[in-house]
Amino acid sequence: MSPLARFTRLPITLVRAAWQRFSLSLKFSMAASIVVTLGMIVIGSWVSARIEDGVVSNAATAGGSYVENYIAPHLQELASDDDISAEHKRALDRLLAPQTASKPILSFRIWKDNTVIYSDRQEHIGKAFAVTESLARAWRGAIVGEFDHLTDEHSAGHPMKGAPVLEIYAPVRERGSNRIIALAETYELAGQLRAELTKAQVQSWFTVGAVTLVIIGCLFGIVHNGSRTIEKQRLSLEQRVAQLSRLLAENTDLRQRVDYANQRMADANERMLRQISADLHDGPVQLLGLALLKLGDFCEVIEETNQEILGKTDGPEVMRMALRETLHEIRQLSAGLAPPDVENLTLGETLQMVAKKHEQLTGTHVECDVNSLEVTVPFPIKTCLYRFAQEALNNAYRHAGGVGQTLRASNDRDAIEIKVSDQGPGTVAESFNGAGSQGLTGLRLRVESLGGTFRIQSRPGWGTILSARLPILQEAMS
Repeated sequence: MSPLARFTRLPITLVRAAWQRFSLSLKFSMAASIVVTLGMIVIGSWVSARIEDGVVSNAATAGGSYVENYIAPHLQELASDDDISAEHKRALDRLLAPQTASKPILSFRIWKDNTVIYSDRQEHIGKAFAVTESLARAWRGAIVGEFDHLTDEHSAGHPMKGAPVLEIYAPVRERGSNRIIALAETYELAGQLRAELTKAQVQSWFTVGAVTLVIIGCLFGIVHNGSRTIEKQRLSLEQRVAQLSRLLAENTDLRQRVDYANQRMADANERMLRQISADLHDGPVQLLGLALLKLGDFCEVIEETNQEILGKTDGPEVMRMALRETLHEIRQLSAGLAPPDVENLTLGETLQMVAKKHEQLTGTHVECDVNSLEVTVPFPIKTCLYRFAQEALNNAYRHAGGVGQTLRASNDRDAIEIKVSDQGPGTVAESFNGAGSQGLTGLRLRVESLGGTFRIQSRPGWGTILSARLPILQEAMS
């Protein structure tokens, strides 16, 4: 930008900055003052012009009456002749002489067509002058009045040169008809008329200005009160917004604390389940194994010493079968209480392990797309996603026979989303909320307890999609 452009733009920037700091009432007052003042000038000018036109028109009408009553009778010869007799000229001289005229007439002319046939200025008699707009209007029958200033053309050597003069052009009509036979042009001193006109115009301007000030004052009062009300409401609204913002921040903080507490609780539960699993494996499982071993030794001893006892009862065999079944169930329970050790695995490796184990157990194929995960998650989230993938794949195998099983995972900056889908017969999504879907209900509770969302999409003929989206809480990760 050139220096000149910067210099020109600086005042505009300063004016805009100052304008923005003004209150609403002050802005309105300034704008309204400019608009109303311009309107006042227009209206005042129009009223002043109308007053001047009215005063001039009234004065011209009075002059026309003077011409009709006193001058026109001496000009009737012009109806048939191009000039008037010497007798009528002498009568006009006496009539229009300053000492005998009833009006302060400075100069006069009598026109026949475009030629001056009589005048107080002898050098004008017999001369033809260009037709002015005022002359043309007078020839059409109008009485025309105009303000002018006294010059040598009006009255040579007059001591009041430059004073206001009223020019009057009055048509002279033939007696008994409306035919215009001549034109009378008179010049009158109009100092008093001009003073009265100026006084009327000043009064009109004062009235218009006073009314304008009253209007501006009323509008300012109305807008000022409205501005104060708006300002109070704005301050109140800002306070409420600030209060709501604080409450929202507190709610967000509380929600994050609850989510973090849920993650810690889930972490504690998983670790407790793993401890219970280890305790079952190291305690009852070992004891039951030892009992089975000793029971086998005891049965062998009895078999070697006394076959008759074993033939009389099946108690040892029943005890052995019961102990084996109990041992099997406790091992399954121990294995189900905690997932395999995934704490040292990445999330992608954990999900791939779920897919491979599902393929080994069911003999089906799982299309796995989890390699794009590039995020480290806390242990509770990893365990939750492990359980979700495991249960969702089991659901796909149970309801869709493992047809079209897919496991996909993606992440953004704030959350991870896992989707398990199949190409089975599908069903109405609401049917998954029934009594036979405790596994999915447990998954929903597990996901939602960590601040996530659980979703089921299914309809007949389109398969089923189970999805879970879990947030990654930085506080939990640290």
